[in-house]
Amino acid sequence: PSYYEITRFSIEKSDAVTTVSEFLKRETISEFHIDHPIDVIHNFVDTELFRPQDDSPARCRLARDGERILMHVSNFRKVKNLPVILQVFHEVQKVVPSRLVLVGDGPEREATERQAHALGIDRKVSFLADQDDVADILPMADVFLLPSQHESFGLAALEAMSCGVPVVGSRIGGLPEVIEHEKTGFLCDPNDVDCMKAIVMSLLKNEDLRREIGAASRARVERLFNRDRIVAQYVDAYERVLETAA
Repeated sequence: PSYYEITRFSIEKSDAVTTVSEFLKRETISEFHIDHPIDVIHNFVDTELFRPQDDSPARCRLARDGERILMHVSNFRKVKNLPVILQVFHEVQKVVPSRLVLVGDGPEREATERQAHALGIDRKVSFLADQDDVADILPMADVFLLPSQHESFGLAALEAMSCGVPVVGSRIGGLPEVIEHEKTGFLCDPNDVDCMKAIVMSLLKNEDLRREIGAASRARVERLFNRDRIVAQYVDAYERVLETAA
């Protein structure tokens, strides 16, 4: 609240304002009661860097033969809903031999480790901490989990999709703008463990479906969220400002 007035002033006095999602645009207008026009320019991903890869020898360091990999990448804040990720994995690994790979670090790391131990799955959960290059790790995943309680956009989901990895995420915030439910990924309520578990199980038990969703998600990223398309939109925004100033 202490930043409310200065933030509203900054928005109103800017020559141009952009947000990364329609959701964030609506929230900004609602919260700050502004009339200033806002352009939605989504986040982008480098599809040449984040791309599907054939089975990597490095996969054996994350999972034994036959084990499937569920993955999550974040800054380990409460909003990322890590307890739900562990609960989903706890149920899945009872039926399908699998491992959970958690990439990142943050304030909820210790609590997540304690929960994994309490559930008796700590030996099946790998904490990789912060990584300089997640583009080499994401393609090893069979399913990417993102049950966030809030997401303005969902860049981690976009990166996973670009790698051809099906995403099971939350039906909140900007994620529905990234994922088409049941076409290029799946959306559930953030705390609906049963919904996520059922979807993950269907993907792991049906390789054709998993590959189909992965290919469709990759195609959507290439079509709508590629670097050249989004950068061009920013260039257009700058040029409009310069033309007005002239």
